[in-house]
Amino acid sequence: MAPGVPSPVDVWLAAGAAAVVIAGSGLAAAVQQPPRPLDVWAVLLMVAAAGALAWRRAAPMAALGGAVGAVGIYLLGGYPYGPIQLCMVVAMFEVARRHRVRTSLLACGLAAAVAVAFALTRLVRDADLPAVLLLGWTSWLVVPWSLGALVQVRSTAAKRARHDLVARAALEERMRVAQEVHDVAGHGFAAVAMQAGVALLVLEERPDQARHSLEAIRET
Repeated sequence: MAPGVPSPVDVWLAAGAAAVVIAGSGLAAAVQQPPRPLDVWAVLLMVAAAGALAWRRAAPMAALGGAVGAVGIYLLGGYPYGPIQLCMVVAMFEVARRHRVRTSLLACGLAAAVAVAFALTRLVRDADLPAVLLLGWTSWLVVPWSLGALVQVRSTAAKRARHDLVARAALEERMRVAQEVHDVAGHGFAAVAMQAGVALLVLEERPDQARHSLEAIRET
């Protein structure tokens, strides 16, 4: 899979999420009596929000931006609250899971601020809704980032532990090889020293033995 291109599995999962969001929003509209009933534009926005999740692994930041934008426009349009908001939650979780804590905190914080701005505009316009919903909207956006950041930190710690284990094993293997080389070299040098001593002793009286010792040194 090329960088930034969603996999077929992610595309199918996003399509399934879109179907669930559309069905759930229909049920939500039946009980909420929103300012604006669901129409073709609402369906397109739901498809866009869920479709952005196809990029949640290939391009998490882009998926978060697409989900937040689609959800915000959906809310400003006066459509019923519903499962479309979960698309933004999933995108936030993926950003926090796949990026460092500082990076994900900045990105998700910005996304949450934009989402709160959309929600505040909607709440101010819909005076029949309690203002406490804004506090609830703000607080529940912290949950996906917190969970994703926790997963990211644990994953990073596990990778570091595996790296340390591999490095330790490599060091032990190098030490073992060095010890073997030392033993072999030490044995060879001892044999060379012994043969050289024999050659020196018999050089004049037994030149054939001296030659044999020198050949043994060369082989060693």
